[in-house]
Amino acid sequence: MPINDVTATQGFQKPNAANLLIEDVVRLRAALDALDTEINALEQSRAPLANPTFTGTPAAPTAGVNTNTPQLATTAFVVGQAGTATPQADGTAAVGTSLRFARQDHVHPTDTTRAPLASPTFTGTPAAPTAGVDTNTPQLATTAFVVGQGYLKAAAAAGTYAPLASPTFTGNVTLQGASYSSSISSTATGWLGLPSGSTAQRGSPAGPSLRFNTSFSQFEGFNGTDWTPLGQGAAGGGGDQIFQENGQVVTQNYTIANGKNAVSAGPITVNAGVTVTISAGSTWVIV
Repeated sequence: MPINDVTATQGFQKPNAANLLIEDVVRLRAALDALDTEINALEQSRAPLANPTFTGTPAAPTAGVNTNTPQLATTAFVVGQAGTATPQADGTAAVGTSLRFARQDHVHPTDTTRAPLASPTFTGTPAAPTAGVDTNTPQLATTAFVVGQGYLKAAAAAGTYAPLASPTFTGNVTLQGASYSSSISSTATGWLGLPSGSTAQRGSPAGPSLRFNTSFSQFEGFNGTDWTPLGQGAAGGGGDQIFQENGQVVTQNYTIANGKNAVSAGPITVNAGVTVTISAGSTWVIV
């Protein structure tokens, strides 16, 4: 409190010739007491340096964005630290070093800009890694994978392939180890190749079959039980049909069917352990 000639509050005057010294001391003491009271009241209106507790709306200077010091953080500083970037959910969970925090409205339990892991539905032109040819796994198949498998790529290409049902082939057709359960017909004037091999290579077909026996140079058929020669006309020079040839050694068991007769030009030798069975009512003539 300033002590002037006449103070505004205490009315204290400086000592002068008109004032007694004792009166000056009394007035000075009273002024000092009043000053102490004002100072005490002033201290009570201020916060202590240690552990202050503010009331009302305390204010302080606002630090710049990303300030990281013991400086007080105002509400303006906190709001200013909020991120301003458009949120992206690219599936990458990086630790990051930014001091900016995400706003509440940027936290989405479900991001509608991304497909869910379970039963996703994509739009646009989704892309994925292309698997190698003949890959047979749950991996996604791209269009490049399908084309790479060699499938038909257009309806026009179907003209270069035979349909599964009733195909019509042209040129030379090769059946390599094929099996089929329906009829095969041909209007060609060329030939139809048949399997050929020696007697030892006959095998055991599951049903009626045809082949050419190279051991005897003749066609033969399998009737479900035995291989038998197919009926052949007489042979001869040029176009002659004079000679009917037959073998001279029976090497496999054979049965002349009931009601059938057989004729062979002899001599005929039946190998040991081999049986020729002549059914009742049948004959075998050797001439």
